[in-house]
Formats: sequence, structure tokens, C-alpha cells
Amino acid sequence: MTIDMLARQPIYDHKNQLFAFELLYRGDNDQSAQVTNDFEATSKLLANLCMNSLDEEISANRPIFINVDLAFLTSKSFFSAPPANVVFEILETVEISEFSINCIRKLKQRGFTFALDDFELDGQHSKLFPYISYLKIDVQAESLDDIEQYLSRLDAHNFILLAEKIEDKECFERCKKMGFKLFQGYYLERPKTITGNKVTANKQVALQLISELSREDINNDKIAELIATDPRLTFKLLKIINCPLYPFKREIQNVHEAVVMLGVDIIKQWAQILTLVSESEQPLELFRTLLVRAKTCELYSKSIKLSDAKDAFTIGLFSGLDAALSLQLNIILKEIRLAPHIKKALLDSHYSEHNVLLLVKAYEKHIALEGNLSQQQQALSKHYWQAVKWTDTIMTLIC
Repeated sequence: MTIDMLARQPIYDHKNQLFAFELLYRGDNDQSAQVTNDFEATSKLLANLCMNSLDEEISANRPIFINVDLAFLTSKSFFSAPPANVVFEILETVEISEFSINCIRKLKQRGFTFALDDFELDGQHSKLFPYISYLKIDVQAESLDDIEQYLSRLDAHNFILLAEKIEDKECFERCKKMGFKLFQGYYLERPKTITGNKVTANKQVALQLISELSREDINNDKIAELIATDPRLTFKLLKIINCPLYPFKREIQNVHEAVVMLGVDIIKQWAQILTLVSESEQPLELFRTLLVRAKTCELYSKSIKLSDAKDAFTIGLFSGLDAALSLQLNIILKEIRLAPHIKKALLDSHYSEHNVLLLVKAYEKHIALEGNLSQQQQALSKHYWQAVKWTDTIMTLIC
């Protein structure tokens, strides 16, 4: 059993800063996590956690949320003492009875932290309210009007409200007004309904730089010259190049030297990342998602020896250009010059063994693919976790 059997989903606070991760078990045969029951899934997940010592390799020093059922809570496999920074999510399958309530109450008294997962507004699980620290409500399963009415009738409580499966900014804003403090979903990739078609002066400059950096014929001197025109970009790039990620024996003092030492492709990647971050008005956590996606695309493409593997990172990163810049993708693509195969990859919506971007997106969202594609998607696990570790290392350097 390895870390590759796990997947993680971020949980954000009201400022869109990373608060925690939910860890999910991935099945041995496909991405739909087909296991015989919740007990088996939880046992395998916790076995993975123990093997990885609950370290920052998985959690980035944030709390982690884990699904548990009653069978696991009462089994010999359960923790003898509450682990630090672990929140146990009580599944909706837990039957409410005097036995289950007493079990959770006793564990709460011993210091374990609980969340109530997939809470149904009119269900019996409200009897567990005194023993939970987080209440998760699926905003896709319940209407926002019904949720708002329910919360208005709710008595004083000591738990934090967590809205899950938020898909857009509008839903996020409404949930904030209703009193939710934590949020889970893909809404950062859809910051607003993007209708803008006017490119501001600053974004025009950024797009021109990205366009030039994306040229296939760019050489060492040209890329160093382009980066040197922006002092902020130069400073941040040298900061990254001289971090422990690249353990050179001496300090790299200028961009041209960095290009020589690391090569054009790596410097292009960093320049594109830093340019997007500097011009984006979106939360920095959006870039954690995009960087994991881009690095996974790159590693997986290289592992299967795709002919255009060197462009896979750019394709993964640019898949979030519209969200990062709050512009329609077709408007952006008119402003920058990209190789035809990169544009095709960004616009193609058909799954195939060569469409790595869609395979990685499917992995992110736990979409199960059929046939040969499911085998390829399973192989993404290894590279996904390599990308996660790489991204967690550099997130503090790019702001």
C-alpha cells in the first residue's frame, strides 16, 4: 500500500486561503474507489497515513479530514489516542442510535475531533451536533434556499459550517453570507461568469510576455533579455532559482546564468508562472491547483514518451488562464501566439490516450473512465503525488 492510493481535496477558509485537506481513498482497480465497504476504504486509507507518518508530504502541515464509519470507530484498528490535526468525518451511513451516539460522545471526550459529512437537513444526524466540530453541507444535494431557512432556525452551536461541492463564485459568496466559514469545491477555477472581452494594459503586457516565452524558437539570450525587462520578475525568479529546490554550489546572480544552468524550458516555466501570479487578481490557492495539474501533465507525458511532452507543463498551466486572468479563453488565445498543438490541447474536449490534460482533470475530479483510459488514469496517481510534493514545496516562493 502506498501514498499513490490516496487523493486529496483542498478545504479553504472565507479568504480562500488553504485551511485543510480531505483525504480520499482510491481503489486498486479504478478511480471510482470500488471497495466492498466503508470499513475497507478507511482501513486502507489509514494504513497509508500511518506508513507516511501523517507528515507534510500529504498534509502540507494542514489539518486532514478522513471519512469514517461506525464499524471503524469501534474497531481495534482505530487510533488508541487522538492524532494531531486529524478530523474524522462521520459518514451519513452511520445509523443514529443510543450506541452510536455514546460511542462518538466518548471519543469526543477523549480528544478526538469530528465532522458530520453529507448532512441531510431533516435527518436524525442532528443528534450528533453536541459532539462535532464541523458540519459539512452539500450545496448540490440541498437547495441554497432550503439551507438558508434551516440555518436560520438552527439553535446556537459550537461547530463550524463547511459548504462542500461549491462550483462557482456566486455560490461561494452566498454561502459566506449564510455563515459558512469553510468551503470545498472547484469554484476557484470559475471565479465569476467570465464575460469580459477587454484586455487591460497590464494584462496586455503580461500576455505579450507569455506569448514571447511560449515561442518554440526562443534561445538563451532572448529569454534572459525578456525577463530582465521586468525587475519584479527577475527578483522572484532568482529567489526561486537559489532556493533548496535547486542546490547549486554557489548563488546564481543573473537570469542569463540561470538559463544556462537550468535550461530554457525550466526558466520558461517559472517565468510563465510568476507572470500569471503577478497579474492575477484571484486567490493564490488557484495556482496550487494549476501547478499540480501542470506538473502532473509534464511527468505523465514524459513517462509515456509523448512527442510533445516538453509542452505538457505549459498546457496544464494554461488550462487555467481564463480563471487566472478573468478573461474568456478565446479572447486570451487571440492575444498570444501558441503552437497549434498547444491550442488544440487547450480546446479539445474529447477523451483520448493522448489528451493528457483531460486525463489529469478527470483524475482531479475523481471521474472514472472506462476501458484502456481507466488504466492510464490509474497510472497518473504516482505522478500526481510527485506533483503535489513539488507544488507544496514552491507555493511559499511564488507569492
